[in-house]
Amino acid sequence: MAVASPLAQAYVSPEEYLRREARSPEKSEYQNGRILAMSGGSFNHVQITTNLNTSMGVATRGKLCRYFASELKILISEGPRYFYPDGAIACPPNIVDSKNGIIDNPKVVFEVLSPGTEGRDRREKFFAYAGLASIEQIVFIGSEYKSVEVWSREGKAWRPEVSVEGSAFLTSVNLELSLEELYENVRIEEAFEE
Repeated sequence: MAVASPLAQAYVSPEEYLRREARSPEKSEYQNGRILAMSGGSFNHVQITTNLNTSMGVATRGKLCRYFASELKILISEGPRYFYPDGAIACPPNIVDSKNGIIDNPKVVFEVLSPGTEGRDRREKFFAYAGLASIEQIVFIGSEYKSVEVWSREGKAWRPEVSVEGSAFLTSVNLELSLEELYENVRIEEAFEE
């Protein structure tokens, strides 16, 4: 997801956040009474999310499980918090608010990591997602390096599986994510240039 930065502000209620979000041309996330403004992503981030949307959109077409791109918010009732993952799969989606594009039951969430988001994605968002009973897998995708980490729920624990070539397997929804397709037209070698 693009970089989220807190706006200087007093506590904002979830209802006020949703009102502001509906009127704003810019996306923002909501956590602990704060609105976090979203900024744009790098070329690699955009290309990876485009490839992810194509791959998962085709893979779930006509099925009970549906893929959603980053325009859909996930409600995590504890807090409450509203996040825009880079992608999500729900089987089927429980639409909490169709006007504002909110579901509360993703089975898989995807986050494309970048220098500005990796810390927040791996800490705050990971633990928030892990607390949502419906989520069985959390997928982190590198944008500066070729790597897909699939974190799978096993009882009360989470087990990571890292793929750097071939495919990553989304066992909870019986899908395969090809790294070749995911990283098509992505410029990994340029990510390390000064």
